[in-house]
Amino acid sequence: QWYYVSKNLEPFDPKVDGAKWRLKVSGMVRNPQSLTLADLKKFAPITDERTLACISNPVGGPLLSNGVWQGFRLSELLKAAGVVSGAKYLIWEAADGYTESLPLGRALEDDVLLVHSLNGQSLNVKHGFPLRVLIPGRYGMKQPRWITGIKLSATDEPGYWVKRGWSKTSEVELLSRIDQPQEINPLM
Repeated sequence: QWYYVSKNLEPFDPKVDGAKWRLKVSGMVRNPQSLTLADLKKFAPITDERTLACISNPVGGPLLSNGVWQGFRLSELLKAAGVVSGAKYLIWEAADGYTESLPLGRALEDDVLLVHSLNGQSLNVKHGFPLRVLIPGRYGMKQPRWITGIKLSATDEPGYWVKRGWSKTSEVELLSRIDQPQEINPLM
């Protein structure tokens, strides 16, 4: 029942071969990494219930879902890679060419997760098998699926949707609708 939105037509979403897939951590790090999913599952596991929303979801719309995610803290991976002084941004790279960025300070917060499972099962293709990012308080466009690379940089690189005029920060905004009951004439 999870909502699904993609920049791709669904048949063109990447079909990642988990056996060949690697997450490359590069750029301004002392220890560049090339990690398998098994390598990543060695980080201390985190299970957390989270809600994900699309930036284009109208008030009361269907592009909002909640689930129990399993993964690990991004900060632990960055600690292992050894972020070099002067790095200010993290650039995500995905199997479909999607890119997005996040200020390093936010990336290092304990609530930013890299996840491999949803509701007790491995992520499916639609939700980013084998790995995606979850950042509380940000819309889905800031949380790429099918991640293949994390590059640390001194400069920001606008992501796929930012280049097209969408929000740079993608912070979730409070949405509400106030309905007023219609007066009913009891004599009718």
